[in-house]
Amino acid sequence: MTFDASIEHLADWIDEAASIVVLTGAGISVPSGIPDFRSAGGLYSLEQNRNVFDLDAFREDPTWYYRFAREFYPLVWSAVPNIAHRMTAGWERGGRKVEVVTQNVDDLHQRAGSSSVYPLHGDMMQSTCLRCGRQTEAMSLNEVIRRGEVPHCTCGGVYKPNITFFGRFDSCLRGLTGPGRDSSLTSNREMQ
Repeated sequence: MTFDASIEHLADWIDEAASIVVLTGAGISVPSGIPDFRSAGGLYSLEQNRNVFDLDAFREDPTWYYRFAREFYPLVWSAVPNIAHRMTAGWERGGRKVEVVTQNVDDLHQRAGSSSVYPLHGDMMQSTCLRCGRQTEAMSLNEVIRRGEVPHCTCGGVYKPNITFFGRFDSCLRGLTGPGRDSSLTSNREMQ
């Protein structure tokens, strides 16, 4: 089967489907201006970003992460959903049941209108205090981050974005799950 025939076959499947599961990664958001991580020009290609999501490094000194965030957050917050995000949301608006499973932390699927999104690596729209567990909208920390400072909770703890960092994240989550609590933080690699 040729590539064009394969695409036509896929389009037919989508047209006939009542339910669709979409799996996405960083590549879907590149046309929106958010760089990927692992390509030759990706975020990890810069030496200063190599350990940007290392939990042990964050615990030791979150300053390096928030230096990265000072540049990265504005890219994400100003990004606009592209045709792929809008098309996925359009399938849902057209009456199909659409589930989006994404590695992305950028919230672009939700902004495009998709209502059932499972962000495997969390999202950067919320942050949680590592000391007391208080959650806040990440945008409320923007001014502190833009000044190059580490955002702190009123209890004195450091806010960590609700995204997956590499490494363990055990004692910081105690007490964060249970009735009325967001358990999304416990569903990612940090609990391995």
